[in-house]
Amino acid sequence: MHDGQVNQSGPSVPDVRRAIAEQLDVFGPAAGGRRALGAASLADARAYCRALAFARRENFTVMSSLVPAELRDDFAAVYAFCRWADDLGDEAVPTGRVCGAGAVAAPAMGEVREHRLALLSWWRNELEAAVAGRPRHAVMVALAETMRARKLDAGPFHRLIDAFELDQRKSAYATWDDLVAYCALSANPVGEIVLGLGGVTRAAHPQLLTLSDAACTALQITNHLQDVRRDVLERGRAYLPADVTGVGAEEFPPLIAAAVEGDAAARARLSAAAWPVWQRTKDMYLRAAALPRQMRGLAGDALASGPGGGAGKLAPVVWLLIAGGRATHDELARGGLRGAWRRDGLSKAGAGALVLGAVMRRAWWSVLPTRRGTNGADAAGVTA
Repeated sequence: MHDGQVNQSGPSVPDVRRAIAEQLDVFGPAAGGRRALGAASLADARAYCRALAFARRENFTVMSSLVPAELRDDFAAVYAFCRWADDLGDEAVPTGRVCGAGAVAAPAMGEVREHRLALLSWWRNELEAAVAGRPRHAVMVALAETMRARKLDAGPFHRLIDAFELDQRKSAYATWDDLVAYCALSANPVGEIVLGLGGVTRAAHPQLLTLSDAACTALQITNHLQDVRRDVLERGRAYLPADVTGVGAEEFPPLIAAAVEGDAAARARLSAAAWPVWQRTKDMYLRAAALPRQMRGLAGDALASGPGGGAGKLAPVVWLLIAGGRATHDELARGGLRGAWRRDGLSKAGAGALVLGAVMRRAWWSVLPTRRGTNGADAAGVTA
């Protein structure tokens, strides 16, 4: 799931695409790369996943100190799986197709999508080999151990790949329900995996997974609101649904181009179009706010106190993810929903305040007694 990313400069698109091409040369579906990775030990595989997790300046770095020590390698393995899938679906291009600005020439887009579908199919095969106990890729060597130790189901991982494949085949969303259904593939599985690391399953605790789904969908749509310009102009995708925005997929490119050039009317229309999407997403954040509190309420629940230390230990991490997304979401509104012509996000100071808040909650929750109600919710009166 997209976790309300801090607004940082990060590597440029061409740099990212060159890095992906280099990774594929060594670790991709070519026979040489596969042989090299087949001999990876668990220690080497975990070291690779940790290095990958910290290579990009994203929220994994600021969040990692909140993750229980016994789960950090598991988080890194899950992150590395998602990072590879995301890069294969969003950034991988055939050799020689990276343009000066990192974009792909329009006539080559069909070729690019077929290339990405082939890579995603390979990535699914690697996942299936790992589930069968024969991991080949370094990420899968680490992930296979995480799935075994934490008893994670393969379904959420497959649904994430489904979402990236859908991105190659579907370029616009006509209705709000269509967008929510997409988020059920692209975002909600991440929450299911994270809660699974704490021993929480949909079958045992459906109310927690319902809240998690709301949080993950809200985080994903917040990311779409941040990245309207790049999604439309560079990726050829219009995620914001026409039935809510009143703007059809074919109208977005000229409107965005005009807004980038400073056209006030175009900017006003795009901001107005994004507003109802922002409002519906806010409602999701309000529903999801209870999730960390209810996770903490399961601290003594045998069903949610598995080898990962239980859901209670992950409550500060989940609080930070939701709070970061909600803060970014609020910042977008204060900026006039400018995601169609620039990318907004939290400042470093704002991100630091959120991390401090999560650390304080972890300290507070560790000493405050928990009384569990009949529905598994935290009855101690702690607010999220």
